[in-house]
Amino acid sequence: MKYMEKKLMWWPLIILLFCASCERRTEVRLEGDNPPTFVLSGSGNLIELSIGVDLQDKGLLPSKRSPVIWKLVPTRRDGERVEDISKITYGTVPSGYKQTIPISGSPPPLTGGTYYYYYLETINAPHVDGDFEIRNGKPLPVRGVATCYRIVDSKEVESPCGDESSNRRAVP
Repeated sequence: MKYMEKKLMWWPLIILLFCASCERRTEVRLEGDNPPTFVLSGSGNLIELSIGVDLQDKGLLPSKRSPVIWKLVPTRRDGERVEDISKITYGTVPSGYKQTIPISGSPPPLTGGTYYYYYLETINAPHVDGDFEIRNGKPLPVRGVATCYRIVDSKEVESPCGDESSNRRAVP
């Protein structure tokens, strides 16, 4: 082989090795019945999981329309790798985590006719959030139910979600 051909032959291997160590975004897939199971993938470490309710009450300030009903945080600083955790079922605290909301007892049951959201904060990979509902006893992803807002003249004003200056949910 010519020198250049030998040299080029190594590039795919170098690229493959480099990408194997690349950050992969956090992803969630809903499985099972009610309570749902959150199937996790990605390269980061989970440092917070919050499940909340998307209230549709326009009489409430936007920041008050998304209360957290279940929250987990790690018992050690950097949490566990998302891929090592693999699955979390609503209401079941995985090894290496503790429940902070509610302070004690089980979180409230999820019911049909209500919109919920999940938020996973990770390190070493992008965070992820999404909305879902329980329909016919199964968790189904939904879109367009979140309330986003921005602060204008010290007041909360609803704004389109996805706008970089918008806030989405006040997660404690």
